[in-house]
Amino acid sequence: MKNKKKKKVNAKKIIAIIIVLAIILIGGFAAYKVKSNNDSKGVFSVLEKRWIEKNKSTVIDVSILNDIPIFGSEGEGVFFDFLDDFSKETGLEFNKIPYLKESTSTTDSYRIRILNNNDEVSNDDLVIFQDSYIAVGRSYRRINHISDMKNLTFGVFSNDSSDISYYLKSGTNLSFKNYDTIDELYKALDSSEVDMIIVPNIMYLDRTIGKSEYSINYYFTEINKKVVLTLSKNNNELNKIVRKYFNKWKESRY
Repeated sequence: MKNKKKKKVNAKKIIAIIIVLAIILIGGFAAYKVKSNNDSKGVFSVLEKRWIEKNKSTVIDVSILNDIPIFGSEGEGVFFDFLDDFSKETGLEFNKIPYLKESTSTTDSYRIRILNNNDEVSNDDLVIFQDSYIAVGRSYRRINHISDMKNLTFGVFSNDSSDISYYLKSGTNLSFKNYDTIDELYKALDSSEVDMIIVPNIMYLDRTIGKSEYSINYYFTEINKKVVLTLSKNNNELNKIVRKYFNKWKESRY
């Protein structure tokens, strides 16, 4: 009987030890996971915090697109929210230099810029969003595949012409007219100079959304423009900080 009792007591002790060890292991794993998540979200190192403190009086120039619906328009939108949030968290101050998407940034320092379909994203580029193209017409046309496009004249931006014509090569009897501005494209569409125009979706969302006179007839998923935040080539320390905060912000706020 005594041996049986001892065995029962020992078994209970072993179970208790296993439970305690399991709790310790689970707690340790959870703590490690939280730490890993915090690191991946861009918690600044001691050296980076020190750099931030030393440079709070320095104003950092950033060229920022200011005519893209939702993202940047008249001083508001995602681009501006990112810089404002960054300033609040770090105390660093930005000089926001607005420019329009059909012009060129005046600085080669920090800048939000547009990459064309064939432009490569470099190590200095942080991708904010990718904008696919749409075909816009004055009337609805059922188009399921590019091969359904027949006997149509498309208006396109001059710098998009070669990419779009190549992508639509499986269509039949398609022609393309080149224009330099969005106003010229829509004027050509309104005057029936072209059957449809092909433009980036989000960048010109204000031209189509809520407009009953226009119909989006096709979405192109394979051709797009990328909007990126390009880092400076002359400030490696700040680049690390911006990259870390951008990754954290994109996951938690964007």
